Amino acid sequence: MRRARIGCVILKKNVTFTMGIRFSRWLVGCGVAIAFGVLSPSVTWANPQLNALLEQGNEQLTNRNFAQAVQHYRQALTLEANNARIHGALGYALSQLGNYSEAVTAYRRATELEDDNAEFFNALGFNLAQSGDNRSAINAYQRATQLQPNNLAYSLGLATVQFRAGDYDQALVAYRKVLAKDSNNTMALQNSLTSLLQLGRNQEAAVLFPDLLRQRPNDAELRIKAAVTWFGLNDRDQAIAFLEEARRLSTRDSAMQIRVGKIYETQNLLPQAIAAYEQASFVDPQSREAFALYGSAAMKTEDYINAIIAYRALTELSPTDPAAFYNFAVALQGRRRSREALEALEMARDLYQQRGDRRGVNITESLMAAIEEG
Repeated sequence: MRRARIGCVILKKNVTFTMGIRFSRWLVGCGVAIAFGVLSPSVTWANPQLNALLEQGNEQLTNRNFAQAVQHYRQALTLEANNARIHGALGYALSQLGNYSEAVTAYRRATELEDDNAEFFNALGFNLAQSGDNRSAINAYQRATQLQPNNLAYSLGLATVQFRAGDYDQALVAYRKVLAKDSNNTMALQNSLTSLLQLGRNQEAAVLFPDLLRQRPNDAELRIKAAVTWFGLNDRDQAIAFLEEARRLSTRDSAMQIRVGKIYETQNLLPQAIAAYEQASFVDPQSREAFALYGSAAMKTEDYINAIIAYRALTELSPTDPAAFYNFAVALQGRRRSREALEALEMARDLYQQRGDRRGVNITESLMAAIEEG
Protein backbone atom coordinates (compact mmCIF):
# COMPACT_ATOMS: atom_id res chain seq x y z
CA MET A 1 0.00 0.00 0.00
CA ARG A 2 1.23 3.45 -0.87
CA ARG A 3 1.41 5.64 2.23
CA ALA A 4 2.71 8.98 1.00
CA ARG A 5 1.03 11.45 -1.30
CA ILE A 6 1.45 15.21 -1.43
CA GLY A 7 -1.40 17.40 -0.24
CA CYS A 8 -3.86 14.65 0.58
CA VAL A 9 -5.51 12.59 3.27
CA ILE A 10 -6.03 8.92 2.55
CA LEU A 11 -8.24 6.63 4.59
CA LYS A 12 -7.99 2.91 4.00
CA LYS A 13 -10.05 0.31 5.79
CA ASN A 14 -9.30 -3.08 7.31
CA VAL A 15 -5.50 -3.08 7.30
CA THR A 16 -3.78 -5.76 9.37
CA PHE A 17 -0.29 -5.03 10.72
CA THR A 18 2.30 -7.48 11.98
CA MET A 19 1.39 -6.58 15.56
CA GLY A 20 -1.80 -8.54 14.94
CA ILE A 21 -4.23 -5.62 15.31
CA ARG A 22 -6.74 -4.81 12.57
CA PHE A 23 -7.41 -1.15 11.94
CA SER A 24 -10.38 0.37 10.14
CA ARG A 25 -8.39 3.33 8.89
CA TRP A 26 -4.93 4.04 7.61
CA LEU A 27 -4.65 7.82 7.59
CA VAL A 28 -1.83 9.47 5.72
CA GLY A 29 -1.23 13.20 6.16
CA CYS A 30 0.90 15.01 3.62
CA GLY A 31 1.87 18.45 2.45
CA VAL A 32 5.49 18.19 3.55
CA ALA A 33 6.01 14.62 2.35
CA ILE A 34 5.17 13.40 5.85
CA ALA A 35 2.99 10.33 6.20
CA PHE A 36 1.77 8.38 9.18
CA GLY A 37 -0.78 5.82 10.25
CA VAL A 38 -3.52 6.57 12.75
CA LEU A 39 -5.28 3.77 14.57
CA SER A 40 -9.04 3.68 14.25
CA PRO A 41 -10.09 0.05 14.77
CA SER A 42 -13.15 -1.61 13.33
CA VAL A 43 -12.94 -4.31 15.98
CA THR A 44 -12.94 -3.35 19.62
CA TRP A 45 -9.73 -2.83 21.51
CA ALA A 46 -9.50 -4.17 25.00
CA ASN A 47 -9.77 -0.55 26.10
CA PRO A 48 -12.79 1.28 24.63
CA GLN A 49 -11.39 4.57 25.94
CA LEU A 50 -8.42 4.16 23.59
CA ASN A 51 -10.78 3.51 20.67
CA ALA A 52 -12.66 6.71 21.42
CA LEU A 53 -9.50 8.81 21.74
CA LEU A 54 -8.12 7.57 18.44
CA GLU A 55 -11.40 8.13 16.61
CA GLN A 56 -11.58 11.65 18.02
CA GLY A 57 -7.96 12.33 17.12
CA ASN A 58 -8.49 11.09 13.56
CA GLU A 59 -11.57 13.25 13.16
CA GLN A 60 -9.82 16.37 14.49
CA LEU A 61 -6.86 15.71 12.21
CA THR A 62 -9.11 15.33 9.17
CA ASN A 63 -10.78 18.63 10.08
CA ARG A 64 -7.36 20.25 10.58
CA ASN A 65 -8.03 20.92 14.23
CA PHE A 66 -4.45 20.06 15.08
CA ALA A 67 -4.35 21.33 18.66
CA GLN A 68 -7.31 19.14 19.59
CA ALA A 69 -5.78 16.20 17.73
CA VAL A 70 -2.60 16.60 19.79
CA GLN A 71 -4.62 16.40 23.00
CA HIS A 72 -6.39 13.19 21.93
CA TYR A 73 -3.22 11.46 20.72
CA ARG A 74 -1.34 12.36 23.88
CA GLN A 75 -4.13 10.89 25.95
CA ALA A 76 -4.07 7.80 23.74
CA LEU A 77 -0.35 7.38 24.38
CA THR A 78 -0.97 7.21 28.11
CA LEU A 79 -2.94 4.04 27.34
CA GLU A 80 -0.82 2.65 24.49
CA ALA A 81 2.67 4.12 24.88
CA ASN A 82 4.58 1.87 22.49
CA ASN A 83 2.60 2.27 19.28
CA ALA A 84 4.65 3.93 16.55
CA ARG A 85 1.59 4.97 14.56
CA ILE A 86 0.15 7.05 17.37
CA HIS A 87 3.54 8.73 17.90
CA GLY A 88 3.62 9.42 14.15
CA ALA A 89 0.15 10.94 14.18
CA LEU A 90 1.09 13.09 17.17
CA GLY A 91 4.26 14.21 15.40
CA TYR A 92 2.33 15.23 12.31
CA ALA A 93 -0.21 17.27 14.28
CA LEU A 94 2.58 19.00 16.21
CA SER A 95 4.45 19.75 12.99
CA GLN A 96 1.36 21.33 11.48
CA LEU A 97 1.20 23.61 14.52
CA GLY A 98 4.82 24.64 13.95
CA ASN A 99 5.94 22.89 17.13
CA TYR A 100 8.87 21.21 15.45
CA SER A 101 10.92 20.35 18.53
CA GLU A 102 8.08 18.34 20.07
CA ALA A 103 7.33 16.81 16.68
CA VAL A 104 10.96 15.65 16.59
CA THR A 105 10.47 13.89 19.94
CA ALA A 106 7.34 12.16 18.66
CA TYR A 107 8.85 11.05 15.36
CA ARG A 108 12.07 9.96 17.00
CA ARG A 109 10.07 7.64 19.24
CA ALA A 110 8.16 6.40 16.19
CA THR A 111 11.44 5.51 14.45
CA GLU A 112 12.63 3.68 17.55
CA LEU A 113 9.49 1.57 17.50
CA GLU A 114 9.53 1.05 13.71
CA ASP A 115 13.11 1.38 12.54
CA ASP A 116 12.25 0.25 9.02
CA ASN A 117 9.61 2.90 8.35
CA ALA A 118 11.03 5.32 5.80
CA GLU A 119 8.13 7.74 6.18
CA PHE A 120 8.87 8.25 9.85
CA PHE A 121 12.54 8.95 9.13
CA ASN A 122 11.55 11.37 6.38
CA ALA A 123 9.21 13.18 8.76
CA LEU A 124 11.88 13.20 11.46
CA GLY A 125 14.33 14.74 9.00
CA PHE A 126 11.87 17.45 8.01
CA ASN A 127 11.17 18.47 11.59
CA LEU A 128 14.83 18.36 12.60
CA ALA A 129 15.61 20.66 9.69
CA GLN A 130 12.80 23.00 10.70
CA SER A 131 14.26 23.02 14.21
CA GLY A 132 17.64 24.06 12.81
CA ASP A 133 19.41 20.76 13.46
CA ASN A 134 20.59 20.14 9.91
CA ARG A 135 23.19 17.51 10.78
CA SER A 136 20.69 15.28 12.56
CA ALA A 137 18.21 15.94 9.76
CA ILE A 138 20.75 14.68 7.23
CA ASN A 139 21.14 11.45 9.19
CA ALA A 140 17.38 10.95 9.28
CA TYR A 141 16.95 11.62 5.57
CA GLN A 142 19.85 9.31 4.76
CA ARG A 143 18.09 6.52 6.62
CA ALA A 144 14.87 7.25 4.72
CA THR A 145 16.69 7.07 1.38
CA GLN A 146 18.41 3.84 2.43
CA LEU A 147 15.02 2.29 3.13
CA GLN A 148 13.44 3.66 -0.06
CA PRO A 149 16.24 4.60 -2.48
CA ASN A 150 13.82 5.27 -5.34
CA ASN A 151 11.70 7.78 -3.44
CA LEU A 152 12.25 11.14 -5.14
CA ALA A 153 10.85 13.20 -2.26
CA TYR A 154 13.26 11.66 0.24
CA SER A 155 16.27 12.26 -2.01
CA LEU A 156 15.16 15.86 -2.54
CA GLY A 157 14.73 16.36 1.21
CA LEU A 158 18.22 15.00 1.87
CA ALA A 159 19.79 17.16 -0.83
CA THR A 160 18.02 20.29 0.35
CA VAL A 161 19.15 19.92 3.96
CA GLN A 162 22.72 19.20 2.85
CA PHE A 163 22.51 22.33 0.71
CA ARG A 164 21.24 24.39 3.65
CA ALA A 165 24.06 23.04 5.81
CA GLY A 166 26.62 24.20 3.24
CA ASP A 167 27.60 20.62 2.39
CA TYR A 168 27.58 21.39 -1.32
CA ASP A 169 29.54 18.36 -2.54
CA GLN A 170 27.14 15.92 -0.91
CA ALA A 171 24.13 18.01 -1.91
CA LEU A 172 25.25 17.75 -5.53
CA VAL A 173 25.38 13.96 -5.28
CA ALA A 174 21.84 13.86 -3.93
CA TYR A 175 20.49 16.41 -6.40
CA ARG A 176 21.96 14.44 -9.29
CA LYS A 177 20.01 11.40 -8.12
CA VAL A 178 16.88 13.53 -8.23
CA LEU A 179 17.70 14.88 -11.69
CA ALA A 180 18.38 11.37 -12.97
CA LYS A 181 14.70 10.61 -12.29
CA ASP A 182 13.27 14.08 -12.93
CA SER A 183 15.51 16.07 -15.24
CA ASN A 184 13.23 19.13 -15.09
CA ASN A 185 13.03 19.40 -11.31
CA THR A 186 13.48 23.14 -10.85
CA MET A 187 14.59 23.02 -7.21
CA ALA A 188 17.20 20.36 -7.96
CA LEU A 189 18.48 22.32 -10.96
CA GLN A 190 18.64 25.64 -9.11
CA ASN A 191 20.31 24.29 -5.99
CA SER A 192 22.73 22.19 -8.04
CA LEU A 193 23.63 25.37 -9.86
CA THR A 194 24.16 27.32 -6.64
CA SER A 195 26.21 24.45 -5.17
CA LEU A 196 28.48 24.42 -8.20
CA LEU A 197 28.91 28.19 -8.04
CA GLN A 198 29.74 27.99 -4.33
CA LEU A 199 32.38 25.39 -5.15
CA GLY A 200 33.78 27.52 -7.99
CA ARG A 201 32.91 24.89 -10.58
CA ASN A 202 31.68 27.41 -13.15
CA GLN A 203 32.13 25.21 -16.20
CA GLU A 204 29.83 22.56 -14.75
CA ALA A 205 27.38 25.24 -13.63
CA ALA A 206 27.20 26.63 -17.15
CA VAL A 207 25.83 23.30 -18.39
CA LEU A 208 22.75 23.67 -16.18
CA PHE A 209 21.77 27.14 -17.36
CA PRO A 210 20.06 26.38 -20.69
CA ASP A 211 17.32 24.30 -19.05
CA LEU A 212 16.84 26.76 -16.18
CA LEU A 213 16.78 29.82 -18.40
CA ARG A 214 14.21 28.16 -20.62
CA GLN A 215 12.06 27.23 -17.63
CA ARG A 216 12.28 30.69 -16.07
CA PRO A 217 12.31 33.29 -18.86
CA ASN A 218 11.44 36.17 -16.51
CA ASP A 219 13.78 35.36 -13.63
CA ALA A 220 16.21 38.26 -13.16
CA GLU A 221 17.93 36.54 -10.23
CA LEU A 222 18.79 33.60 -12.44
CA ARG A 223 20.32 35.95 -15.02
CA ILE A 224 22.52 37.44 -12.31
CA LYS A 225 23.76 33.96 -11.40
CA ALA A 226 24.42 33.30 -15.06
CA ALA A 227 26.41 36.53 -15.31
CA VAL A 228 28.54 35.59 -12.31
CA THR A 229 29.17 32.19 -13.89
CA TRP A 230 30.26 33.64 -17.23
CA PHE A 231 32.47 36.22 -15.56
CA GLY A 232 34.12 33.23 -13.88
CA LEU A 233 34.59 31.71 -17.32
CA ASN A 234 36.18 34.97 -18.54
CA ASP A 235 33.39 35.49 -21.06
CA ARG A 236 32.71 39.14 -20.27
CA ASP A 237 30.45 39.84 -23.24
CA GLN A 238 28.05 37.02 -22.38
CA ALA A 239 28.11 38.01 -18.70
CA ILE A 240 27.21 41.61 -19.58
CA ALA A 241 24.39 40.34 -21.79
CA PHE A 242 22.94 38.40 -18.86
CA LEU A 243 23.21 41.42 -16.55
CA GLU A 244 21.50 43.67 -19.05
CA GLU A 245 18.75 41.11 -19.40
CA ALA A 246 18.39 41.08 -15.61
CA ARG A 247 18.10 44.87 -15.65
CA ARG A 248 15.50 44.74 -18.40
CA LEU A 249 13.44 42.24 -16.41
CA SER A 250 13.53 44.43 -13.30
CA THR A 251 13.40 48.01 -14.53
CA ARG A 252 11.13 48.99 -11.62
CA ASP A 253 13.13 47.16 -8.97
CA SER A 254 15.62 49.54 -7.35
CA ALA A 255 17.27 46.83 -5.24
CA MET A 256 17.89 44.65 -8.29
CA GLN A 257 19.36 47.58 -10.22
CA ILE A 258 21.71 48.22 -7.30
CA ARG A 259 22.76 44.55 -7.23
CA VAL A 260 23.56 44.63 -10.92
CA GLY A 261 25.45 47.90 -10.49
CA LYS A 262 27.59 46.43 -7.73
CA ILE A 263 28.50 43.45 -9.90
CA TYR A 264 29.48 45.79 -12.71
CA GLU A 265 31.56 47.82 -10.29
CA THR A 266 33.45 44.77 -9.01
CA GLN A 267 34.28 44.00 -12.65
CA ASN A 268 35.44 47.61 -13.14
CA LEU A 269 32.68 48.17 -15.68
CA LEU A 270 31.91 51.62 -14.35
CA PRO A 271 29.79 53.10 -17.17
CA GLN A 272 27.42 50.15 -16.87
CA ALA A 273 27.44 50.48 -13.07
CA ILE A 274 26.56 54.18 -13.33
CA ALA A 275 23.63 53.37 -15.62
CA ALA A 276 22.30 50.77 -13.18
CA TYR A 277 22.67 53.07 -10.15
CA GLU A 278 21.04 55.93 -12.04
CA GLN A 279 18.07 53.69 -12.84
CA ALA A 280 17.87 52.62 -9.19
CA SER A 281 17.75 56.25 -8.06
CA PHE A 282 15.10 57.03 -10.67
CA VAL A 283 12.91 54.14 -9.51
CA ASP A 284 13.37 55.00 -5.83
CA PRO A 285 14.19 58.71 -5.46
CA GLN A 286 14.31 58.27 -1.68
CA SER A 287 17.11 55.69 -1.77
CA ARG A 288 20.23 57.09 -0.12
CA GLU A 289 22.15 53.97 -1.09
CA ALA A 290 21.30 54.38 -4.78
CA PHE A 291 22.44 58.01 -4.89
CA ALA A 292 25.59 57.32 -2.86
CA LEU A 293 26.62 54.50 -5.20
CA TYR A 294 25.66 56.54 -8.25
CA GLY A 295 27.83 59.44 -7.11
CA SER A 296 30.77 57.26 -6.09
CA ALA A 297 30.88 55.37 -9.40
CA ALA A 298 30.60 58.63 -11.35
CA MET A 299 33.51 60.13 -9.41
CA LYS A 300 35.69 57.12 -10.23
CA THR A 301 35.31 57.92 -13.92
CA GLU A 302 35.55 61.69 -13.37
CA ASP A 303 31.99 61.97 -14.62
CA TYR A 304 31.43 65.07 -12.53
CA ILE A 305 28.07 66.00 -14.02
CA ASN A 306 26.50 62.72 -12.93
CA ALA A 307 28.35 62.93 -9.62
CA ILE A 308 26.92 66.42 -9.00
CA ILE A 309 23.40 65.18 -9.78
CA ALA A 310 23.79 62.22 -7.42
CA TYR A 311 25.42 64.06 -4.51
CA ARG A 312 23.06 67.03 -4.73
CA ALA A 313 20.14 64.63 -4.31
CA LEU A 314 21.97 62.89 -1.47
CA THR A 315 22.45 66.16 0.44
CA GLU A 316 18.71 66.76 0.15
CA LEU A 317 17.94 63.27 1.43
CA SER A 318 20.60 63.43 4.18
CA PRO A 319 20.87 67.12 5.18
CA THR A 320 22.84 66.26 8.34
CA ASP A 321 25.41 64.00 6.66
CA PRO A 322 28.74 65.84 6.34
CA ALA A 323 30.17 63.25 3.93
CA ALA A 324 27.37 63.93 1.45
CA PHE A 325 28.23 67.65 1.40
CA TYR A 326 31.96 66.94 1.20
CA ASN A 327 31.53 64.63 -1.80
CA PHE A 328 29.15 67.12 -3.40
CA ALA A 329 31.86 69.77 -3.06
CA VAL A 330 34.50 67.54 -4.64
CA ALA A 331 32.20 66.88 -7.60
CA LEU A 332 31.48 70.61 -7.97
CA GLN A 333 35.17 71.44 -7.88
CA GLY A 334 35.72 68.86 -10.61
CA ARG A 335 33.70 71.21 -12.83
CA ARG A 336 35.59 74.25 -11.47
CA ARG A 337 32.50 75.50 -9.67
CA SER A 338 34.60 76.75 -6.76
CA ARG A 339 32.10 79.08 -5.10
CA GLU A 340 29.45 76.36 -4.85
CA ALA A 341 32.10 73.88 -3.73
CA LEU A 342 33.18 76.17 -0.88
CA GLU A 343 29.57 76.60 0.22
CA ALA A 344 29.14 72.83 0.36
CA LEU A 345 32.42 72.46 2.25
CA GLU A 346 31.36 75.03 4.82
CA MET A 347 28.24 72.99 5.41
CA ALA A 348 30.29 69.81 5.69
CA ARG A 349 32.69 71.46 8.16
CA ASP A 350 29.83 72.69 10.35
CA LEU A 351 28.26 69.25 10.43
CA TYR A 352 31.58 67.60 11.29
CA GLN A 353 32.02 70.13 14.11
CA GLN A 354 28.56 69.34 15.43
CA ARG A 355 29.56 65.69 15.56
CA GLY A 356 32.86 66.40 17.23
CA ASP A 357 34.67 64.81 14.30
CA ARG A 358 37.99 66.66 14.35
CA ARG A 359 39.50 64.58 11.55
CA GLY A 360 36.55 65.39 9.29
CA VAL A 361 36.91 69.09 10.09
CA ASN A 362 40.63 69.04 9.26
CA ILE A 363 40.14 67.25 5.93
CA THR A 364 37.37 69.66 4.94
CA GLU A 365 39.36 72.75 5.89
CA SER A 366 42.38 71.46 3.96
CA LEU A 367 40.29 71.17 0.80
CA MET A 368 38.78 74.61 1.39
CA ALA A 369 42.27 76.11 1.66
CA ALA A 370 43.40 74.36 -1.51
CA ILE A 371 40.42 75.71 -3.46
CA GLU A 372 40.90 79.24 -2.13
CA GLU A 373 44.61 79.19 -3.02
CA GLY A 374 43.93 77.81 -6.48
